[in-house]
Amino acid sequence: MKKLFITSLAVVAGFNLAANAVVFTGTAIGSWNDRDKESNRSQSSIANSDVNGFATVSWGDPAYCGDKPSYLKFDGAGSDNPAVPPLWSSVNNPFLLGTLQYYNGVQWANTGLDG
Repeated sequence: MKKLFITSLAVVAGFNLAANAVVFTGTAIGSWNDRDKESNRSQSSIANSDVNGFATVSWGDPAYCGDKPSYLKFDGAGSDNPAVPPLWSSVNNPFLLGTLQYYNGVQWANTGLDG
């Protein structure tokens, strides 16, 4: 049975109702789990340090000197500085949950994730 490569996103939210207005406040925190390796030789790592950092999953063995493994990195909005008030938004206005980065490096075959 294959394991799924899952991204978890926790949002701590509060809603404030007043005179036909809804205000959303919250913090987003990401984490990675259940990676599906291509083989027992797969090179991968998970760092779930989104609070004051990034939630990162990386995989592969770089094929070129100076290159780095492929990765997905999530930085949740409001997760880096607890002294800063959480993000907020009102009805019909977009808001930022965080930023997601992807790096696609050139890797040797069978040295990473399948899913």
